Amino acid sequence: GGIHESPVISEGKVFIGSGDGHMNALDAVTGATLWTGPAQGSLFAASAATRHGLVFSAALDRRMLAYNADTGEIAWTSDLLVDASPTLKNRVLYVASQNGTLTALDAQTGTEMWSARGHCCVTNQSPVVDGGRVFQMREDHTLTAYDALSGEQLWEIEAFSVGTVAAAYG
Repeated sequence: GGIHESPVISEGKVFIGSGDGHMNALDAVTGATLWTGPAQGSLFAASAATRHGLVFSAALDRRMLAYNADTGEIAWTSDLLVDASPTLKNRVLYVASQNGTLTALDAQTGTEMWSARGHCCVTNQSPVVDGGRVFQMREDHTLTAYDALSGEQLWEIEAFSVGTVAAAYG
């Protein structure tokens, strides 16, 4: 199947999900396939995140998956209905669900740390983490800020956007 997402590159490896439901690791220098993960029920439609020896992505059936970055074996799965690329910060994986819920998972285990329900849906709007806060744009044109450690909602405003907010560094 085709490719429907951007690749993620880390430690000499290129990670990319494919339209046939496989996560792939390629050698960044040669392009040789290092591993192909077990087939999922559908294609990958959001870019992965990677760090600490794991690769995180969601298949179009919206299950969150963590792969061992060296072997391609599945380390853990979550039944969250994910429709955007995950965001990884300080061993916490922030995941926006299609129903508008923002969830923080322990990146190593997939255990839920906190969850904050939004009042509208999220499609392709990844969470952005900066300054101890998590920012989530939703399809109803609201931007909400949460405390990154507790999930407490700090504020919410109306903000027209058709994509993801971004943090500027430097």
